[in-house]
Amino acid sequence: MLLVIDVGNTQTAIGVYEGESLDRMWRVATNRDHTADELRVKLLPLLQSENLQASDITGAALASVVPQLTGAWTRAVQDLAGKWRSGCHRRRVPMRPCCPRCVWGMPGQMIWCAITG
Repeated sequence: MLLVIDVGNTQTAIGVYEGESLDRMWRVATNRDHTADELRVKLLPLLQSENLQASDITGAALASVVPQLTGAWTRAVQDLAGKWRSGCHRRRVPMRPCCPRCVWGMPGQMIWCAITG
């Protein structure tokens, strides 16, 4: 399963993909003051509410237009999963994908992917 997080100025969309299908989705308020620990504590109950565990997640993608939260979300996902390397699997890429696994972003977004294996 792929965890996807889209951090917007007012709301953050969080989803879980099973293959190419969006299996679950939540929207939470974006709070620029949240720390990585607070975000992780917010994310874990969402997963558990759908009978998902962190171990069910095999990769993650993050899009953010809120620079002060990009690092916090990265650390939150890393701490939750404990097994992924951060950043694009090749390098951090603002605004252009380095490979087919990375995605295009809107202007100002920092996009990264974390792929296991």
